[in-house]
Amino acid sequence: MWELKLQVKILNIFFMKRIIVDIILCIAAVFLPWWGTLIAVLACMFIFEWFIEGLILALIFDTLYGTPTVYFNGYVLVATYSTTILFMIVFFVKRRIRLYNQ
Repeated sequence: MWELKLQVKILNIFFMKRIIVDIILCIAAVFLPWWGTLIAVLACMFIFEWFIEGLILALIFDTLYGTPTVYFNGYVLVATYSTTILFMIVFFVKRRIRLYNQ
């Protein structure tokens, strides 16, 4: 019985850390330049497993600041596409790194 309570407590701490990081990243998306937010999301993708919040943040970032550009043939969701590709790359790189195989 005490093992179950300990597991629940550990999960609560884990989710609280994740929620705090999400709030900090939302604030970073508003106040930091795009490259600062990208570095923070990339770090969180390596720290947390399945950091889908980074993709959601990129979608929010594109809705706030996205404009059609000539460089990307008029696409508006450039940050969302870039973060999705980055998420896939980090997912496969994390599987190859010895630290994350434990």
